Amino acid sequence: MVVDIIYAALLGYFVLGLCVALVFVIWGAPRVATGAQGSRWPFRLMIYPGAVLLWPLALRAWRRAL
Repeated sequence: MVVDIIYAALLGYFVLGLCVALVFVIWGAPRVATGAQGSRWPFRLMIYPGAVLLWPLALRAWRRAL
């Protein structure tokens, strides 16, 4: 039972990270990092896995940039 709860929590974190990272890579990264402005898809694909795992930090940085 405990394993099921941990699994569900990790799965939820990962799924939410996939969604947030996709939006962040498309719209948030150019606002947070000035070096990402005008960047093409290879750069955005490179930062996507990190944004999936660290989506709370990406959201915080994006919020501060607004």
